[in-house]
Amino acid sequence: MDLWNFKTIPISSAQQTKSKFCLPRGRKNDVWSFIWGTQNYSSRKFYALAFQSMQVPSSFTWLWKSKCTPRIKFFGWLLFVDRLNSRNMLRRRNLHIDSGYSCVMCNSGSEEDILHLFFDCPFAASCWQSLHIHWPDDPDIYAKLSFGRANSTHGFFKEIFPTAAWELWKLRNDKIFNNGNVSRRLCLLSFKKQVHLQLLRVKDCFHPQIVQWLDTIV
Repeated sequence: MDLWNFKTIPISSAQQTKSKFCLPRGRKNDVWSFIWGTQNYSSRKFYALAFQSMQVPSSFTWLWKSKCTPRIKFFGWLLFVDRLNSRNMLRRRNLHIDSGYSCVMCNSGSEEDILHLFFDCPFAASCWQSLHIHWPDDPDIYAKLSFGRANSTHGFFKEIFPTAAWELWKLRNDKIFNNGNVSRRLCLLSFKKQVHLQLLRVKDCFHPQIVQWLDTIV
């Protein structure tokens, strides 16, 4: 990547910048500057330059703009980029699991990958249904999220999804490491509790709407 603009400046101007530039070869009136128009490096401008042609799914934008705590935002990011330590991920890392790589939240025998665990698993599907969220039959996770947000009946989908996914992940971990119970009721109770904690980061004027929506979850 070419970061520099090379230009020739008048001798008078070159004399003024002589103390800043030492050019062992070439003309003394030559000056290098970054392509964003200054002689000062900026990591922010370099980042924008490096990724200016990259098309980023909108899911990442609304995730970082959500009112969730940083821990849940980071978890959501790991989910979006498929970096959670699902059993599928462990298999790809050549880690052996004695109990196999199947999903522990259902009896379908499907391998536990991100798509199955959070969307296609019958247990996860029943939890999403209780939250009035439905997913399309699309293998693209970003297409699923775009559909879910577009068809959401409220304005806080970007907080609801990562919070609910976080509770599903915690329930899954409790099942694996502590042999805990798995039930839709337990998942929904944990979700409601977590949403109430997240309300501390939401403006007071939105609290009644969110609490009213929580009361519809059974």
